[in-house]
Amino acid sequence: MIMEKAKKYWRIKRQLFLIDIILNMLVLYAVLFSRATIILRNMAMGLTDNPFAYIALYLLWLGVFIYIATFGLEYYEGFVLEHKFALSSQPFLRWFKRHLKRGIIGGIISLIIA
Repeated sequence: MIMEKAKKYWRIKRQLFLIDIILNMLVLYAVLFSRATIILRNMAMGLTDNPFAYIALYLLWLGVFIYIATFGLEYYEGFVLEHKFALSSQPFLRWFKRHLKRGIIGGIISLIIA
């Protein structure tokens, strides 16, 4: 019984992982081949003349856009699924704060690396 439940959980996690990859590719494709990338670039270039600063602003806004676009899947994978299999008893607000902190720290590290 426990092994069946574990197999089902990991099967769902693998499926969600593949969906996440596809969703991120679709979002990046949509941003790249629409006017959104030009709008983001022009907004960033309008705020500063420093090329490093407008690249950082562009990446920051792109990251926020992707975060918003993929939040539903992240919510299901990180909160709903964990509660469904009784792997977490964390309330939503605490989960959201932790998820948001993780995103902010990841964004800062990405900006430093870029």
